[in-house]
Amino acid sequence: MSPVPLPKACVFDLDGTLVDSLRDIALIQYDADGIVGIAVPFRLGSLSADDAAVPLMALGYSGNIGVKTDGTVGSVPANVGVMVGLITLGGEGNILNIVMDAPVDEGDSGGPVLDSEGLLVGMIRATFGTSTGRHIGTNYSVHVNEIQAALPALRAGMSR
Repeated sequence: MSPVPLPKACVFDLDGTLVDSLRDIALIQYDADGIVGIAVPFRLGSLSADDAAVPLMALGYSGNIGVKTDGTVGSVPANVGVMVGLITLGGEGNILNIVMDAPVDEGDSGGPVLDSEGLLVGMIRATFGTSTGRHIGTNYSVHVNEIQAALPALRAGMSR
């Protein structure tokens, strides 16, 4: 696989960041004029409690994947596992999370979790594992329904 050049149009200024701390989501705002046709949003899927053992892929952004001097970017690690179940976390918020065994590394938070059809079903949130190295075991992602529920308030400029 050859490196993919990063078009200069992908460099853009951030207009702001809004946060939903209960769901552990940040919405980054930017002017999309320079990336129309380059940045393609994920299609959305969903998972229910009946989907235990469905294959998942967690895309992590930790490690050395930044823009290199030749204008290319490194590969994004794709970690494969299965959904273990669904759990609500967050105390008063009762936020729906996916429990999965796809390995994640520190710094992967915010990365997409995809089902076997490439549909976005969650966003990497937390890990529970050893204190060193890759976290293989119990890992959590915010369910896509929680992300969708947070978007209207975040787009309206309301952080919490």
